[in-house]
Amino acid sequence: MRTLIGQLSPLFDKAASAQPADPCLAEIRDWVENFLAQPNANLGRSGPVCPFVQSSIERGFLWYSTLHGENPDVLDVKLEVRDLLATFEELEPTDGRDAILKAIILAFPDVTDYEVIDTIQRTLKPDFVREGMMIGQFYPTCSEPGLWNSDFRPLQSPRPLIAIRQMVSSDFPFLSSDRSWIETYLRRYAPTVPSLVRSELAKRFSNT
Repeated sequence: MRTLIGQLSPLFDKAASAQPADPCLAEIRDWVENFLAQPNANLGRSGPVCPFVQSSIERGFLWYSTLHGENPDVLDVKLEVRDLLATFEELEPTDGRDAILKAIILAFPDVTDYEVIDTIQRTLKPDFVREGMMIGQFYPTCSEPGLWNSDFRPLQSPRPLIAIRQMVSSDFPFLSSDRSWIETYLRRYAPTVPSLVRSELAKRFSNT
């Protein structure tokens, strides 16, 4: 039974007040709507920062929860975040093309040592990838560069959080550093691997 992570709720609840009382929730909603779902001159390509977010908002497929505490026990947190894999599968839509629009955002409003967020993401990523899932780390000073512009910092968010979603075919750059992740990706998407990924794979394996 989950004891640290709060109950999941829709990130954008149309039945609730437009301005949530929880400042963390308000900041994350604003960031999702006005950063992730919008174009950015520094992105390095056309379109919004995240191409799926606007549809996720409109369809009500974004879920939100919090984990309070300034210094949470990393082992306990990892166990509970891993349990979210099963919870994610139970959320609608459970299959079909719309499943790629579903995501869980887990905020850590009290955490100030962002290494906690990096450690959780880094150690759980292999488990998530094996299940065809992605787990991402976001916080105010995250230095992870953008795919199209190395000076862009798309993972900087107003509050520290972990995001969980289904793997998509454009995720190859996030998986290319580990051979087992590449194999999982290919099992999932071959023979529909995007042409840019095929070119990258050809160059990679021609040099091995």
